[in-house]
Amino acid sequence: MIYSINHILGKVSVDSSGIVIQSSAEHPAPGALVRKYLRSLRSRKKDFITFNKSLTKKQLRHTVDSEEIIVYSSRLLDRIRKSEELIGSQLRELISLVKPVAAKSASLLELIKLSQDAKPEEFGAILGKDDSSVIWHCGKALSDLQDSEQTVLDKVERAVEIIAPNCCVVAGPEITAKLISASGSLEKLSRMPSSGIQLLGASKALFRHLSTKAKCPKYGFLHDHLLVKKTKMHMKGKVARELANSIAIAVRVDFFKGQSIGKELRKKLDEKWN
Repeated sequence: MIYSINHILGKVSVDSSGIVIQSSAEHPAPGALVRKYLRSLRSRKKDFITFNKSLTKKQLRHTVDSEEIIVYSSRLLDRIRKSEELIGSQLRELISLVKPVAAKSASLLELIKLSQDAKPEEFGAILGKDDSSVIWHCGKALSDLQDSEQTVLDKVERAVEIIAPNCCVVAGPEITAKLISASGSLEKLSRMPSSGIQLLGASKALFRHLSTKAKCPKYGFLHDHLLVKKTKMHMKGKVARELANSIAIAVRVDFFKGQSIGKELRKKLDEKWN
């Protein structure tokens, strides 16, 4: 016999075993049958939740792509370099106690070498064994940071060359990684105008210009590009604008998986500004 049950989801028709069927019925169902139907709903609800969880886990495992790794790795590089500067300045102060002349103009690599040798100079202080070990450990920490920086940088460059080969030829892998990190993704970078790409990395200077009418910045991350570096000061803005135009074209081609035009764009820049 077919029964009808008024449920929160509406009116349903079930047979005597509590299974929902397509036929309609007018007979009200007894209480035992209603309870059986509700128990079957609860069991199906548990199956649905279990399936939904497994599907969500499966989808979450594939949500992180190489672009996100590039974004986070580029930010990690910035933090590593800031840490190097802080530890390097502290190491220079420590070494200046023992070797004041050598520490004054030493580079980071030279500071690491000096930290391994605790022999004082003519006007340097004589430190005990425990005090000398502080300098040694500080130099070791700086050396480890430089190794980590190079490892992360190599991996970032390899990843960027895969997803944005044209932009890497025009701007270089490291600058490309910084641009993708600042914009958020390759898609967002491809939608930006060349003027926005030109000022990526100069947000503080741009805000200062808008709030205090200070001088408007002409470039951000593009300041580290070889063409901008070797250009005279009064021409750097024009070179940065031309470079940003070429990067905007290259990024759009990379995002839409177009043909390789990076070498052609870079050749035009080199011929015009070299």
